[in-house]
Amino acid sequence: MAIRSTALLALAIGLGAPSLARPDQSPTDAPALLALVAASPSDPGRAPEALREIAARLEGRDPQGALRLLEALPETLSASAAALFLRGEALRELGRPEEAVGAFEGSLQRDALLGDRLRLHLGEGLLELGRLGEAAAVLGDLDPQSPHHPEALLLRARALREGGRLDEARPLLEDALRRETVGRRAEALRLELSRAHLAAGDLDAARGMLEANVLHGSVAACREALEVLAALPAPDGDPTWQRLRRAERAGDAGLRALSRDERPTSSRPARWAAYLRARRAEAAGEAALAVALDGGVLDPGGEQRTEEGLRAAALIGLARGLTTLGRLGPARERWLQLAAEHPAHPEAPRARIAAAELSLRQDDFAEAGRALQAYLLLYPTDPGRPRAFFLWGWARLRQGEYAEAAELFAGALSRPALAADEADTLGGSRIAAAARARYWHARSLDLAGEAEAAADSYRQLLSRHPLSYYAALARDRQVEPALEPPSDIGASPDHGDLDPRVRRARQAAWLGLRKEARRQLGPLLATPSRARHPRDLLEAARTLEALGQRETARFLYRSAMVHDGGGLLPGEREQAMQHAFPRLHQDLIEKEARRWSIPPALVFGLILRESAFKPCARSSVGARGLMQLMGPAAADAAGDLGLAAPSADALCDPALNVRLGTWHLKKLLRRYEGAEVLAVAAYNAGAGTVDRWRERDPGMPLDVWVEEIPFDETRVYVRAVLSAARGYAWTWERPSTRGVGAGVGTRVTAAPQR
Repeated sequence: MAIRSTALLALAIGLGAPSLARPDQSPTDAPALLALVAASPSDPGRAPEALREIAARLEGRDPQGALRLLEALPETLSASAAALFLRGEALRELGRPEEAVGAFEGSLQRDALLGDRLRLHLGEGLLELGRLGEAAAVLGDLDPQSPHHPEALLLRARALREGGRLDEARPLLEDALRRETVGRRAEALRLELSRAHLAAGDLDAARGMLEANVLHGSVAACREALEVLAALPAPDGDPTWQRLRRAERAGDAGLRALSRDERPTSSRPARWAAYLRARRAEAAGEAALAVALDGGVLDPGGEQRTEEGLRAAALIGLARGLTTLGRLGPARERWLQLAAEHPAHPEAPRARIAAAELSLRQDDFAEAGRALQAYLLLYPTDPGRPRAFFLWGWARLRQGEYAEAAELFAGALSRPALAADEADTLGGSRIAAAARARYWHARSLDLAGEAEAAADSYRQLLSRHPLSYYAALARDRQVEPALEPPSDIGASPDHGDLDPRVRRARQAAWLGLRKEARRQLGPLLATPSRARHPRDLLEAARTLEALGQRETARFLYRSAMVHDGGGLLPGEREQAMQHAFPRLHQDLIEKEARRWSIPPALVFGLILRESAFKPCARSSVGARGLMQLMGPAAADAAGDLGLAAPSADALCDPALNVRLGTWHLKKLLRRYEGAEVLAVAAYNAGAGTVDRWRERDPGMPLDVWVEEIPFDETRVYVRAVLSAARGYAWTWERPSTRGVGAGVGTRVTAAPQR
């Protein structure tokens, strides 16, 4: 297998910390390259530029050119760990595995900083050469936290199997399958485990693994498993295996005939063939199948519909299409029909949750509760259980059963998948499920009269998620924020080495390998609270920022602040603050905010969400400038202030844009009696739209109202702006954060102030 990706290993050859910037120009031939490394023996900073050019040749799929440049390097550099690694990459690309293994082994002997990719490549080469014991040993040394560990585990299992060490290979794969139950990795693990079972003579166990790939895997995994199954001896008492083998030999036509013409209730091969056909049909046109089913062209209970999998696919497509069209009742019935008729289908658990969500959107809380209760009883290990507990808690809350709702929200928080999620994304593109569940747990306790327990839950929210939208709600409940940071990350300033994943990401980023750097940092991005030290988060943020991934970098800067237990130096914390919550145009924004008595943090938060401080930002609908003003809104604001209506280009002027935008925001705040939630919603969706939403239930508390905003975009926008505003207040205005989120807990009133 050709290896395309490379990791820069400048640190491995003693060149010091590499710059993450790439030069504007690179040499294109060996003489120019040699000029870089021979210019001055005392200037090692030029050598990484030479290695970068060699790596660029490999990235450009020119291994021959990379090898020519490597041959031209001086002996001292060509014998370095980094050059040997790149040589191994080039040789492997050229199909010279024995030489590649020699280069990889030389690189590994010189410096262990080459890390997980080196061991993976070396193990692959050893396996290709038949050096099975050595391959298993090298592949077993990979860091378990490495993103390359799953691939290395599969290769190691193969080396053990081919070496006859089945007593080691099978437990290794079975343990991995307990952690990876769905997706492509699980398919590959099941296939490799089936081979190990076959080598051990355990045909029943092998069939079990292959059947799982047929029934629940991708089209490719299903095809491969069917091919292996058709070649196995027929199991006792199941003559349909002979028909499956004949159908396989006949190709696609045979499979079609098998799935159409036979419908024996005990015929596994017929169901597998139908499943494969369903997946093909799903890819070709699920919507057409759904329309046909809904229109009665294909009778749901008739003989025309003989393929179980195809029918399930049609129901899924129909339910999704009806939801898109706003036909929520029929869509809910289709989801429930899928769950009832196909309980073993992979989408059956999600179907019950989807039906419950549609019931909630129709205010049918009792029906939602029944669907969720059935889901929790039928699927005790499904990963969607935390969401089901939350939704059921929401249904009980809306029915006024506050004590029961609190218990259900607590059930959601006790689930590992939710309890571990302790970071909400900057900008609000996804809201932390844990913060949301924690807030509504506390709120339900408060409504149930459990004031002390509610206050404790609010404090946990403020401690774990101090910058979230839900922390702003908790503060508005007059709960004093816990200013101490959480203690789940070490606070010692003497941190020592960086997390290996961050170090490897920096090496990849040095060459501009964005995907590899992001892949190495994946676990930190998913659960930053599990970082060993806040400086790991800070360095990861710097790496991503150098690659231009500023939004993701801001998220990690913010996480470093939240989880800093004293481990960051003052200058480091200041840097994190500046990047997580930038205050560009600070004097201008603060002056205009105070002119209209608006909390500056709210304006900063709105601008961060609207334009990320880009003065000439332009949206797809024509909004312009820092505060993304539409033409009519800008003209109205200018008229109110005695100014001429601005042109589109004039709105790129920060001073004019902020003056008009803050006045527009002030009018909305006045209209809604200072309720920031309603003003921010109207800034996004328009005041008329918000007024119509408010009239549906004038007595609804605003925090509940936000959760049920009909427009997904506006709901996410409100949370994002108030979360950012909370972050600005928490970062720059502590210990007092009053004035942000004011009025969040008030009730909707039917008559706005004009």
